[in-house]
Amino acid sequence: MKKLLASLWPVLFIATIIAAYSRLYSPMGPVITMTLLAAGLCFSYAKAMRSEGFSGPRLGFQLKPAVICLLGGGLLAVCWSGIACFQLTGSPLSCFHFRNRSLEDIYYVAILAAIIEELMTRGYISTFIIYFARSARIAAIIQAAIFAYLHAPGMDIVKFAFFMTGGLVFFYCARLYNNLVAPIALHIGWNFAMLVFNRSTSPAATEYERAWRSADGIFILIHLIIVVFLDRFIARRSRIRSATPVVSMNP
Repeated sequence: MKKLLASLWPVLFIATIIAAYSRLYSPMGPVITMTLLAAGLCFSYAKAMRSEGFSGPRLGFQLKPAVICLLGGGLLAVCWSGIACFQLTGSPLSCFHFRNRSLEDIYYVAILAAIIEELMTRGYISTFIIYFARSARIAAIIQAAIFAYLHAPGMDIVKFAFFMTGGLVFFYCARLYNNLVAPIALHIGWNFAMLVFNRSTSPAATEYERAWRSADGIFILIHLIIVVFLDRFIARRSRIRSATPVVSMNP
């Protein structure tokens, strides 16, 4: 854990200096800063991952989990939006229209933000908490609360619960595959779908807000169902693996 911490602070320090410089001298400052920060976090995490006793999820590309989670994240986002659209107009597809977004928006919001958030919450923070608390479930709750606070700082209880349960889904996705690529892909799929398929804002503000709060409430329940299923599946898989005898090939 000392190597994980030692590898993190230089990245954050350098990123802060670059951020201050780029905001003053470059219109592409935020994109440059986030790119370098993401690269630095990946490098430092991969370096710490090779240290003895590292207990966090791995960081390495796996095609199957990446594709499954990428498509799953997009599907969840579309379903979430569809629930609100159905309540507004009676049709889950009526509020959707394809919105042209620049490559910079997609790269910055959908990809970079997802990589940095997953590395920090499901990577660094979760690994630290598991190491000190010796409990994956405690780590899951704390990292999810931090994730929710960053996304719902106004402390709207419904939004907070929505993002917290979403953070639990990301956490157990990482645990399922023991790889941060899975929650990163899930997060990218969600962000990309929300960027490209924009919902209509034509209904009255109160009606619109009511529909989205209702969709949040339904998805809180869906998130919890997914979390309970993954938690039990992972626990059952661990019991099976621990009960499976190791067959020696030596005579």
